[in-house]
Amino acid sequence: MKPAAVGRLRGTLAGGAVALLSLTVSSLGVGLLLALTLLVISMEEGGDNLSQFSVSLTEAAMLLAQGVGFRWGVVTLTLIPLLLTSLLIALVMTLAQRLSTSASGFIAGLTVWLVVNAVFTQGVQVVLLDPLWLVLVKTGSVFTVGYALAAMPASPIMTRVRGTWRDRLPPEITRMLGIGFRLAATLVIASLGIGCLVVIAWTMMDWRAMLAVFDMTGMGTGSRILTTVCTLAWLPNLCLWAASWVFGSGFSIGALATFTMWTGQSAELPAIPVLGLLPGQVEFSTLRTCLLLLPGAISMVLMLAAMLSNRGFAVRPTRIGDGSDPRAFVRDLLRLAYPAGSALLAVILLSASASGLFALSNGSLGVNRLRNLGVSVSDATRAVVRPAVLGLLSGWLFVVIAAAGVFAIRWIRSSLQRRREAPTEGTGESDATLAGTPPPRIVTSGQQSKEDNDDNIEPTDTTGSGIRLS
Repeated sequence: MKPAAVGRLRGTLAGGAVALLSLTVSSLGVGLLLALTLLVISMEEGGDNLSQFSVSLTEAAMLLAQGVGFRWGVVTLTLIPLLLTSLLIALVMTLAQRLSTSASGFIAGLTVWLVVNAVFTQGVQVVLLDPLWLVLVKTGSVFTVGYALAAMPASPIMTRVRGTWRDRLPPEITRMLGIGFRLAATLVIASLGIGCLVVIAWTMMDWRAMLAVFDMTGMGTGSRILTTVCTLAWLPNLCLWAASWVFGSGFSIGALATFTMWTGQSAELPAIPVLGLLPGQVEFSTLRTCLLLLPGAISMVLMLAAMLSNRGFAVRPTRIGDGSDPRAFVRDLLRLAYPAGSALLAVILLSASASGLFALSNGSLGVNRLRNLGVSVSDATRAVVRPAVLGLLSGWLFVVIAAAGVFAIRWIRSSLQRRREAPTEGTGESDATLAGTPPPRIVTSGQQSKEDNDDNIEPTDTTGSGIRLS
């Protein structure tokens, strides 16, 4: 067999191994946690052994992590555990980087992934809400994202695209696009970080309410710990809801409750312990104002860093124009259009990313009052993008105004200096004239001779007094 064929066969087998190992490792982790949780609940609460449902619930959880909702009794669950989804994608990416990132490996891995998930659909004891073809589309998308994240950075196609990018585009355009992508990624990460900090603050302030829900349901200590660990799978969802809350949009738990910084109540919520962490309204208007201004301030700082840092555009307001040539100042000022282009690209990417993440964070816990959990995607996206636009624009205008102010001061100083030098140059010319031989003076007398006076007498029609001396 030829070496090329051997290499393709090895890549194909490695791609299948990526899919199989990823599903095996993740299923074992989820299955062991669910089995332990069901066993502890059975021991503390009494009754039948619930561990017999662990395999079916593991398969349902794996499908749910890939966007496939299900109905189990009176519970209808479509809320995707984004932490489990992220870990699954990261596992596929890591194994693909180590084993295979070839095209044949992707086809083999995708085939194995779809077959295993199809087997999961046959073993669950719950009612899946999606038909088989849609289940395969959703699960295949998860594997495709993980494999692409591993394959794209080192793929020949991306290498060719980067080479074409650098060779055919001007350096200023390349820098503008790169900084725009980095600004968008930083803004998304900053928004998620703000959401995580807010969730931590909610936990520190309202953990007693969560304990009260545990006491009300009569759960034992082991059951409390393990169910809390299981609910961490939805931690990214809660962080995204918290980000929407901080940015001023808020979120809702179906038709039962709406949470914003101005309103908040949890009296009618179901007895789910984690819902006890949800906040009430912010009583202090100063704190609300600071929270609303925080995203815009972060965006402004990021824009200033992108414009002034050496790794960014390295703009120096004191070097724009020399104070004497307004045309040079206008030419240098027009170069600030590149940072404005980066900001515009960052806003577009932020809007698309926020819309996608907010849509993924939504779901349901029922079919009636708990049907819609999460945020309004359009309102939350506007709430995130608006302070980003204001912050980026403020940072850009700050640099432009600083550059214009420095140029104005230099121009005024240069004008005054030229005005002071003008009389000095005139005095020098006078001194040089006086140093030479003075020109002869010609004095003209004001008197004229009688002959000249007679020749200049002209008749006049002026009427006199009628008296004439002879």
